[in-house]
Amino acid sequence: MYDVTGEKKYLNWAKHACDVCLSYLVVWDIPLPPGRLADHQFKTRGWTVVSVQNQHLDVYGVIFAPEVERLGKLLGINAYVRAWEVMFRSSGQVIDPFGSQGEQIQQTNFAQRGDMTDVLRLRGGYAERWTVFWITTHFLVSEAKRRVLNE
Repeated sequence: MYDVTGEKKYLNWAKHACDVCLSYLVVWDIPLPPGRLADHQFKTRGWTVVSVQNQHLDVYGVIFAPEVERLGKLLGINAYVRAWEVMFRSSGQVIDPFGSQGEQIQQTNFAQRGDMTDVLRLRGGYAERWTVFWITTHFLVSEAKRRVLNE
């Protein structure tokens, strides 16, 4: 609406919405126990999380990262501009050469199935066998949106 009307109130509303979305952004690297993610020196900073309940990482932040960058440029908020790059780069760090990335990254002690008798064994895993290509699609869409928004 800001693009159509030029009214600053829409930027203010967008900033509020962006702040809510960024409250789900991981801003530190969560220590991981020995395992596949630690072996890959996996970084959690820049990922978004799914819920307040279990805080597992998801890749959906990459979809709205271009809007975060653009809003930062419009409002002069450099932290938003920098957040775009961290979100984009971090969320794609385990995409394989064929364009696939496993969805389930276990960086918390939360599980919904399987052997949960020892919570210390729940963290640090990565479901590499379930690779989904929609994550790569998110990155392609994100970069396309970024190019359009920056024209």
